[in-house]
Amino acid sequence: MDALPPSLASDIADIRRRLDVLERSNKLLSAAIIGGALRVLDIAEDPVALLGALPTSLYDPVATNGLRVYSAGGTGIAPLLSVNQLNGLAFPWLSTEWKTTTDSVVVTSGTFATQWTSTTELVFAKEILFRVRLAVDASTTAEAQVLVTAVDGTGGGVMGNVLSLSAATDAVREFRLGHSQTIGGGPLMFSLQVRRVTGAGNVTVYHPHPLHHGGIGAVTGGWV
Repeated sequence: MDALPPSLASDIADIRRRLDVLERSNKLLSAAIIGGALRVLDIAEDPVALLGALPTSLYDPVATNGLRVYSAGGTGIAPLLSVNQLNGLAFPWLSTEWKTTTDSVVVTSGTFATQWTSTTELVFAKEILFRVRLAVDASTTAEAQVLVTAVDGTGGGVMGNVLSLSAATDAVREFRLGHSQTIGGGPLMFSLQVRRVTGAGNVTVYHPHPLHHGGIGAVTGGWV
């Protein structure tokens, strides 16, 4: 019988020591990550996806929990997808178009009247952004506001602040707001309303830019 190697005793002692450390170390008690995030990396160790606690970014300005999927190159560029518990779908932005309720977008009424509407079947984000060009004649002032209602125009109310328009102005105005509508709710209609406040001139409401839904970031009380 071959002689035992002289290191056998020390090898056995080392194995016993390793087993003892393994038995006393922390064990995976569940398949859950509490208060952290799961990172998925590609072969170059660039991030592919992040699930759980998301760090802040341009598209998720507030730290929250969710899922972020990156394109090739990792975190240095915009993600392909970002969904979080605070804002719903943050990126990419999805847009809903506007349509006119009449053939005319020239306003002379002293009461608020809907000029453009945009509908969404499902609320998939809690922040919105759009821009619209508004022109007011000399010696005339006006106001603009945004409503959210059911698609038949019932219920709801004014979103954010009311925009005051000075005489002899012509500019593109921006509306950005974090709203309180329920994710998964809908359908909803967003209405752009304008009225003349003083004077006898016209208030021209041009075709609004698309209504964006997503993680807009730097939201305000409505009109900027």
